[in-house]
Amino acid sequence: DALRILRGLRFAATLKFEIDDETAKQMHQCRDGLKNVSAERIKTELHKIMLSDTPSRIITQFHDIFEVFMPELSAIIGVEQNHPYHCHDVFHHTMTALDNTPPDKIVRYSVLFHDLGKGFTKTTDKNGVDHFHGHPAVSEEKALDIMKRLKFSRKNRERIALLVKYH
Repeated sequence: DALRILRGLRFAATLKFEIDDETAKQMHQCRDGLKNVSAERIKTELHKIMLSDTPSRIITQFHDIFEVFMPELSAIIGVEQNHPYHCHDVFHHTMTALDNTPPDKIVRYSVLFHDLGKGFTKTTDKNGVDHFHGHPAVSEEKALDIMKRLKFSRKNRERIALLVKYH
């Protein structure tokens, strides 16, 4: 049962333990089984991970597993932000912000989704400075895609999308 992968990640996140190397290896190898798990069950486990003290620890270590049901995350992995106002790549900026927000579902998802559009809008000017024009609108679109796929309530989709749009 592939749902056990997410349950294991949830336990690691909420109970603050490390996953054994062999178990982690098997989780990574079997991640595609999550494609056969209902969106509602994935969402339930994901909500609990997102409300843990440091969700970034699990999302960072197991991002390939999260990408099975949120493939949009792959667009921000390793995307540098050569800009005077950013010291992290997009993914690590998002993970840092995620851990520094209160454990509120709406806020946490808004932070997780707020820069998804950067992977699709990045340009670099002649001085080597990166820009992400229009990324809030693209981030909102990608967030809505994820939330519809995972069957978030309409109320939560609207609230989160609004925060992403005006982040």
